[in-house]
Amino acid sequence: KYRRRCMNFEVSKDGKWILASFYELVPSQHAPTAINRGDVVLLDASTGKVAATMPGWMGRSLAMSEDASRLVILDTVCYDGSEDTRARAFWNPHKRFVLAAFDRSGKELFHMPVSQFVDQLKVSANAKLAMVSFSDARGYVSLVDLDEGKVNKIDYPRADTGVAVAPDGSFGLVAYADGAVCRFDRGGGIEWRTSVPSPGWH
Repeated sequence: KYRRRCMNFEVSKDGKWILASFYELVPSQHAPTAINRGDVVLLDASTGKVAATMPGWMGRSLAMSEDASRLVILDTVCYDGSEDTRARAFWNPHKRFVLAAFDRSGKELFHMPVSQFVDQLKVSANAKLAMVSFSDARGYVSLVDLDEGKVNKIDYPRADTGVAVAPDGSFGLVAYADGAVCRFDRGGGIEWRTSVPSPGWH
């Protein structure tokens, strides 16, 4: 009845797979338009055929391993940035905003609840480690072991300004507003902290 639109998509590094998020917009009594049915699908890049479907999911951010054996979906989508869940008719199975990992068949391996205030999501090339920062003033980032299904909260007295993860998922990096850069192991333990010295005024 309603045309489907592609919200977001990613191509695997080996060029064989496409992970794509589709949705519909329909009239709503709660908003000028509302998100109806969303699905994230894994497509065979050579044929366009669907290899797996994650019904009800919507991918604000998508990631996958180099061979698409592991898929990652950040679902924090609601109409116009609103947290009024009435503006979304269909939800993922958890009925809330979540970060989740799947295998290539679409089987869920892990999920964690998140708020809509996710600022950055960085995922390792093997899709085994993720770093999540937030746009509100909560004062921590989440280091997520997608392989073991563990979430480690990293606190710091200053706001974070950037995050990154190693391609092999062995560590994460966080930059902070005081100029510090910290390296954390995949369990959230700090390995080192450094500050680049200012060259001063000339």
